[in-house]
Amino acid sequence: MYISEIFITTTQGDVLIDKQYRFDLTVDAKAIFLNKLRNVGSDHLLPYFVQDNLTYCHIKRNGLYIMVVTSCEISPIFLVEFLTRFFHICKDFCGIVNEDAIRANILLIYEILNEIVEFGYIQLATTDKIKPYIQSDPVLVLANRSPAEEIASRLFGIETRVAPSSASSKPVVRTAAEQENRKNEIFVDVIEKMVAVVNADGLVSRMNVTGNINVKSFLSGNPVIKLALNEDLTLREQSHPKDFGSHVTMEQCSFHQCVRKEDFNDSRCLVVHPPIGEFSAMTYRLASDPPLKPPFRLQVYEREQESSSTDTSLSLQLHSHIPENTEAVNVILRIPVPGTVTGISQQLNGPDQIVEFKTSNKQIVWKIKKFPGSSFLTANIRLISHSGIKTRLKDIDHVVMEFEASGYTCSGVQIRYLRVFDRDQAYVPYRWIRYITVSDSYIFKL
Repeated sequence: MYISEIFITTTQGDVLIDKQYRFDLTVDAKAIFLNKLRNVGSDHLLPYFVQDNLTYCHIKRNGLYIMVVTSCEISPIFLVEFLTRFFHICKDFCGIVNEDAIRANILLIYEILNEIVEFGYIQLATTDKIKPYIQSDPVLVLANRSPAEEIASRLFGIETRVAPSSASSKPVVRTAAEQENRKNEIFVDVIEKMVAVVNADGLVSRMNVTGNINVKSFLSGNPVIKLALNEDLTLREQSHPKDFGSHVTMEQCSFHQCVRKEDFNDSRCLVVHPPIGEFSAMTYRLASDPPLKPPFRLQVYEREQESSSTDTSLSLQLHSHIPENTEAVNVILRIPVPGTVTGISQQLNGPDQIVEFKTSNKQIVWKIKKFPGSSFLTANIRLISHSGIKTRLKDIDHVVMEFEASGYTCSGVQIRYLRVFDRDQAYVPYRWIRYITVSDSYIFKL
């Protein structure tokens, strides 16, 4: 199995990188891909398709399409995995992968492509293996991203301690000059994604939580990291199926190949020999029973209006059940309304909030910049209708919520301690431990 060409384009169709390995293509693959992108649009572009006996596969990251083309029959999963590894290798060298970073590091990117693929055959796909063969020094480009893009594209979430704001976009691979002034730092993030359906009475009808313990190491030498988790953490096969204790129960967990887990069953400790670059030391999925308490609850009431009015007044109360020393940021509630609604008016009970009405898709969007834990917010919204048909609460089936909760894990997974050992050097590293829970699909049924 071999690949014929790799190229990177912007969403506007500008080709930044184009590497052909076998020169066996009889068509212009870039033109075919860009033409398909213009015809179907980015939202409907399939990540994998076959045309003219050529296989096209791409991933989209930070406004860039990273595409591979081959005339062989290769598994889509294999191609996506290869492109994802290539992206992370570039991120390890450049700190961030966007259009500006690619333009500033064109020679470096081509060097990476030369090392990871030889005449179309994939050779080396890890940062530590190709690092000795790369001659170009990376050019650091400062990231300029919105909060939503920051969460989507970076590995690390929002800090519970004050860490450098550029930590997520610092290249792991340093130049010789930078090595002299290098600080020994290690960043560990516990990131959980939640899928939940919360009924009108506050009971959970469905909940799935997946988590990652992600590590980014800037430690010199050959250190060993010892990372200890909750002592009350249990695995499903080690606990009784009907054990409803207060401990954290994991249904599945897997570990990176650099993790020694001999002590995990007894003391919940992981011994890690960190490789160069970012990696996920542990991934896990929580047991679905007993269900966790939902971090947020929404109550919606229909308020009385004049009997002759076709308008509808709704009162929305959003309750936060996360700890009071934490907060949720970039909170968005999307409320679909019937097509008869032509406008809204609103009254909010606090600052840093806005309510918008999207006429194109008949959706009310309630945006909250910061939402402290153990508090509630109220939005009184009047649905205006000129059709003579009154909207009822039963016409609004559900509300979709997006959030990022910093300093909080919905499962209660915590890192008890993080220790660094190095037999060859004596230093005290900077250690940053951060927690975040983000919504993957969080729905309130009304």
